[in-house]
Amino acid sequence: MTICLLCPADITDPIKQFGDTHAPICQSCYLADNSWVTELPAVVNNLQHGIDLETALILERRESVSDLQKFAEGIFSELFEVAQ
Repeated sequence: MTICLLCPADITDPIKQFGDTHAPICQSCYLADNSWVTELPAVVNNLQHGIDLETALILERRESVSDLQKFAEGIFSELFEVAQ
């Protein structure tokens, strides 16, 4: 049985599946313009492991902020070394 990545709809029939073939969504979610979710691999992975969409998006934002912080720290440390 295949279920929609975003809702509990049964989409076992391939004609009912939209988006990524490994993480499909149902017609209702696709028509509600929720296909953008399948473009975020970390969110898809969390959804496949039973995490709800809101929590998956929060975790993705935290990851993005963490990456941005690492980048900023690298730039500041280089600027500090140049200034010395």
